[in-house]
Amino acid sequence: MTIGEIKERLKETINDPMELTELYARLSSEYSSLCDIISEVSRRRPQSWNEIRKDCTSDKQADRKWEMTQDGTDYIAIKNELKGLQKLLSDTRMRIVALQDQSRNLY
Repeated sequence: MTIGEIKERLKETINDPMELTELYARLSSEYSSLCDIISEVSRRRPQSWNEIRKDCTSDKQADRKWEMTQDGTDYIAIKNELKGLQKLLSDTRMRIVALQDQSRNLY
């Protein structure tokens, strides 16, 4: 199941806590994988940034040039995807807790 399929599934009303738990686990796994990629890009950044900085007059200018590299664009895209996954994880967790409370007649 892809992230897109999970997003579409979460748009529907799901009353099965086990299904929500599985979706939560898949989202968490994807989040972890993306964090690994961000970590790799972050390890490569200092070396390439220093090379870029030599030709720039300011750190900000070097940051902007680095953001235009493949690693820079990947970094920005993955960071934005991570923000979206955080929201999906939060929403899914909230639904699981609500269903648990409902099963205990607390909701």
